[in-house]
Order: sequence, then C-alpha cells, then structure tokens
Amino acid sequence: MNVDGTESQGVEPAGAPPSLSFGASWTYDPAPESAAVAPIAQRYELYIDGTFCSPRAGRYFDTVEPGTGEVLSEVAHGDAGDVDRAIAAARRAQPGWAAL
Repeated sequence: MNVDGTESQGVEPAGAPPSLSFGASWTYDPAPESAAVAPIAQRYELYIDGTFCSPRAGRYFDTVEPGTGEVLSEVAHGDAGDVDRAIAAARRAQPGWAAL
C-alpha cells in the first residue's frame, strides 16, 4: 500500500529498499527563505548590550541570493572592537542570567 492509500503498481526487486509513491498529490510550499514569507531588511546592524548598533568601523557586507546573485541585504561587519564591546556586555549581563 502506498502512502496515499493506493495499491502498489509493481513488485520491487528482491533486496531492494521499499519505495514511496505519493501519486499526483505531492505539492510544494513556498521555500521558507522566500522574501514573501519573511521580509528582508535593507540593512542589519549588530546587536550588542540590548540594542542594535552600527559597527565601529562602519563596514557592511552584502548577502546575496545564491541562485541569482541579487543583493538581498547589507549585514554589519563587526571588528575586534565590536567583539570586545559584545564580550564586555555579556560579562555584565551574566550574573543576572545565572540567577534565573
């Protein structure tokens, strides 16, 4: 019996793994990364110490749709100074999180 409730149309060769037949009822939903499902902002900033902020050096990199090469958005490119700010913020926040 197939997944869709219909009977199998043939016999699988001895030792062959079972196969699934979905008939003509198989459909696809939109890809979850589609801009129609999840809008994409023109620019994404860093998130440090509970706020969105620009990277210290003001640098961004493009993120592209791999199938077309179309630029989808700019993403903040943090440097060592940004990492230091994020680590300092995490260390300040850690005691509160540990108390939960």
